[in-house]
Amino acid sequence: MGKTKYKKLFLKYTFTEKEHSELAMVMAEKSQELKQIDQKAKTAAAQFKSEKEQAQGELDSSASKYKDGYEMRDIECEEVPDFEEGVIRLFRTDNGELAQVKKMSNEERQMRLDEIDTANAKAALLPAPATEDDSDEIAREMAMAATQRTMAQERAVAM
Repeated sequence: MGKTKYKKLFLKYTFTEKEHSELAMVMAEKSQELKQIDQKAKTAAAQFKSEKEQAQGELDSSASKYKDGYEMRDIECEEVPDFEEGVIRLFRTDNGELAQVKKMSNEERQMRLDEIDTANAKAALLPAPATEDDSDEIAREMAMAATQRTMAQERAVAM
C-alpha cells in the first residue's frame, strides 16, 4: 500500500460552542478598548484645540501690539494742582511726562487744611535766599524748568 497523502483545501469551518464564546469575549473586550481609544482621542483633540486657540490668541495679540507699537495700560499718574491757573496736571510716574491737564471743579478749587499745611511746610524747607553769586545759577535752573514744563505741556496737547 502506498503512503497516505494530505492536501489542504480552503473550506467552511463551523465553530464549536467554546470557540463561539471565546470570540464573543474577544469582541466585547475589543469593543471596550475601541471606546477607550476614541475617548482618549477626543480628549487629546480637545486639549490640542485649546492649546492651539491659546497660542493663536497670543500670536494675534503680539502681532497687533507689534503693528501698532503700543498698548493701553493703567499707568500711575501724580496729580499736581495749579490753583493759579485752575487746572490739575497729571504726570506719568513711569517717565515723568505730562499725560493730561484737566480743569479743576469748584470742589477741587477749595484747598483743604492738609494741603495748606503741606504748602507751608514746603515753603519752610526752601533754602535761604540766594546771594548775588548764586542768582545766575538759579536763573538758569528756573529757565530750564520752565522750558521743560512748556515742552511737557506741548506733548500733552499733541496727545
